[in-house]
Amino acid sequence: MHARISTIVPHGAARNACYLHGGGQRGNERFIDTGIVIEYEGVLAICEGCVTHLAKLLGLLTPADVQALTDELREANDARVEQAQEIATLKSRNEALRTLLALDVDAFEAPPEPEPDDPIAKGLAVLEEIKAERHHEDNSEAAISREREMAEDA
Repeated sequence: MHARISTIVPHGAARNACYLHGGGQRGNERFIDTGIVIEYEGVLAICEGCVTHLAKLLGLLTPADVQALTDELREANDARVEQAQEIATLKSRNEALRTLLALDVDAFEAPPEPEPDDPIAKGLAVLEEIKAERHHEDNSEAAISREREMAEDA
């Protein structure tokens, strides 16, 4: 048997159409010329639609099925790669946390206290005092103005 694919109804085909459904060519549908001659009728030709239907009955995959599975597999693989990257990031963060938790905090020395005669330390102390006074003055002035407003409203 020498089967071949034909883009048209093969010449000499039995019934001049698909032998299974009896119809002619539908759109760009291909035919299989089986090479089997049916006595008094001609060559047995089967259209692509009927072959596809038979293939599905047998559990075989069509090109559309293969493409759908390929796309699904590609998406699953992309998701797997993203998950692997996320896992690697989380492992790295966990390792960093373990390192931090393992540190002996008491082993670190506190910074030395500034010398009492250090001019920079004295200057910083004076600045802190000035800030505290201004803050106190701002609060006192705000309280006085609020009291005045309340007295005027009454």
